[in-house]
Amino acid sequence: MFHVRRRAVPTVATYVAALADPLSLEFNITIRGRVLDLLKKGHFHQRPPVKRPRIFWSLSKSLRKALFLVAMVSGLRGSQLHALIRHPSWLVFSRDGRRVSLAPFPKFLAKNEREGHSLAPIVLQAWMEGLHHHPFCPVESLRRYVGSTSDPQHTRLFIWPDTHKPLSRIHISKVLCGVTEEADPGHAPKGHEVRAMSATMAFLRHFSLD
Repeated sequence: MFHVRRRAVPTVATYVAALADPLSLEFNITIRGRVLDLLKKGHFHQRPPVKRPRIFWSLSKSLRKALFLVAMVSGLRGSQLHALIRHPSWLVFSRDGRRVSLAPFPKFLAKNEREGHSLAPIVLQAWMEGLHHHPFCPVESLRRYVGSTSDPQHTRLFIWPDTHKPLSRIHISKVLCGVTEEADPGHAPKGHEVRAMSATMAFLRHFSLD
């Protein structure tokens, strides 16, 4: 099946799992244990799975950069990032460019919120090098992204550049994973890992490991 029909390794493993009990009960043939593990490893090394290219690199660099930095600094979940809007009443940059206030759609409730008890708007501080913004400043990156994707309908904050439709939670998660994987090739990140990195950064800002 693997060599003749060119089935993928996971497909072959599924067939083997389905046949294990019938072969054992009717013919006393055991296909479990170390032999099966070595067979799977051999198949994997003979024909490793081909990684499909991510379609999300068609998104603008400014969008990917702003989305990743906001996620990293704020620690917001994918659903919360998806709910952020760019209406002037909820997206407010300070006059000196050193802060930005973010808020979700008014009716949005995160998984740890309830009616009448929602989180206050998120305020992000700029990263400065003297009088200038750091190249990876989340506030400046977000300001440039918003300026390059003006949307008169004031929809969600993170949108597709060509259609102005909001990025879904799944799209946001995949973009975050893609940026992480680009920075650390070979790593298989999950969307929530950015929140974990955000928590680590927050801890290190207040406590020393020395």
